[in-house]
Amino acid sequence: MLSPSENKPILTSLPNENIELKPKNVKKNKLDRVINISNRTLTINVDALDTLFYVMAERHRIYRKRNAGLPPPWTDDPVLAENRFCNVYRILDRGTQYVIEQVINKGPQDHTETCFRVMLYKLFNRIATWEYLVEELGTPTWETFNMDRYGEVLKTRLLTSPIYTSAYQIPAPNLGHAKGYMNHLYLLQVMMEDDVPELLLHKNSLKEAYKLISDYPGMGPFLSIQLLLDLNMTSQLNFSEREWVTCGPGSRSYLRTLFGTAVAGVETEAIAYLYNTQDEHFNRLGIFDPPSLPDSPGVSHVDLEHALCECHKYIRMKKHLSTGRRLKRAEFKAEVKNEEEMKIDIKDEMKVDMEEEIKLEMKEKTRTLKTRNRNVAIQATSKKIVMTDSPISIFNDIDVIDLTNEDNDDDDIIDLCQSSDDDDTDYEVSHIVADRRTRDGGWEYKIRWVGYGPKDDTWLPEKELRSAPLILREWRAIRRSGGPGKAGI
Repeated sequence: MLSPSENKPILTSLPNENIELKPKNVKKNKLDRVINISNRTLTINVDALDTLFYVMAERHRIYRKRNAGLPPPWTDDPVLAENRFCNVYRILDRGTQYVIEQVINKGPQDHTETCFRVMLYKLFNRIATWEYLVEELGTPTWETFNMDRYGEVLKTRLLTSPIYTSAYQIPAPNLGHAKGYMNHLYLLQVMMEDDVPELLLHKNSLKEAYKLISDYPGMGPFLSIQLLLDLNMTSQLNFSEREWVTCGPGSRSYLRTLFGTAVAGVETEAIAYLYNTQDEHFNRLGIFDPPSLPDSPGVSHVDLEHALCECHKYIRMKKHLSTGRRLKRAEFKAEVKNEEEMKIDIKDEMKVDMEEEIKLEMKEKTRTLKTRNRNVAIQATSKKIVMTDSPISIFNDIDVIDLTNEDNDDDDIIDLCQSSDDDDTDYEVSHIVADRRTRDGGWEYKIRWVGYGPKDDTWLPEKELRSAPLILREWRAIRRSGGPGKAGI
């Protein structure tokens, strides 16, 4: 098994650490409630802060006791005992271990092929689907990848079984195919043809690598970081997870609970504060056995972002427990007895962890713009352009999670395909007029809109056209034939 990406030593088994119980009745040290982050004055909600560090410590104690073979109950906390929470460290979760053992470690070990397998697996994120692909096609490789052949296999699988996990999935972008799984396969093909594995080798940080992944259609903030963290477990990638992390909706929500609304826009810096002061907070609470892994003490930025989301769920579940209402998904299972139960356990473990993030990420609205005989969906927050042949739902063939819950105050999901309330104007893209180099060596293109003259042409960077391959191909064909460039047409 692989350890976290910091040093990547090989773990022959998961750590079986000595268990030290939390001291009782320890007097808390004084904490400065007012802090300054990025020239902003923030007031700390001490109860929320203490809860965060308590939940991390107690959840890792549960892991330690369970791994040591001690019988349940592993905690006196009813919320943690009766509900499923992921481990403090992603590397310890069974889903992550499956990716390491069955996806990364099995098959050709060159960088391109290992990245291809991880990306393929994460598109569907279902163990049974991966194993079916392996059974029908052998170990998947980029060298032998044929989109149509893979599509036929998945089509056959759909006749008898779901192909997507019920925990979470990457929404299928509209890339011109009627079936969601074909759009996913095309997305994978585009990313591989763009040589994403090689491009990742030239990125200097997790932040730079994240920017590359998140530029692709369907790859929202949460899904991008999840894919990247799995890619980071491959042997040739080693981005530090102790310098930066993007904030998902769940973690942002708990940061607002911690620091108030003034934290908006400086969430990354707020996580850095929690990272830099973690020893102080554990010690202040009398927690002398804080979470740790061999040769990796404490928690990273990535671990903290994850813990903030878990704590957001902890507070909600605690509220339901106190009112006598229990979430339907709150089922705490003991040790897994066999391989089939392990698969179910992985799904449940991931579902609890990810549902909140996906549900909130799905609230990003889209607006639809018409182009000649296609649809262009532009995500309002990032303005990514996605080509389709018809205004089909991006969730074709996906086992859509029923995220609505009578106990959930936040379940007001907005369909990603509905128009934005603040902009229902239709624009028609005519063609690319010209291109030019940018200062950083990239390209940007001038877009002509139907019904508008040259004075309304708009320059867009290449990344915003990456999911519109037909427009780019048409333009590049013109350029190869010696057609217009900077002069335009």
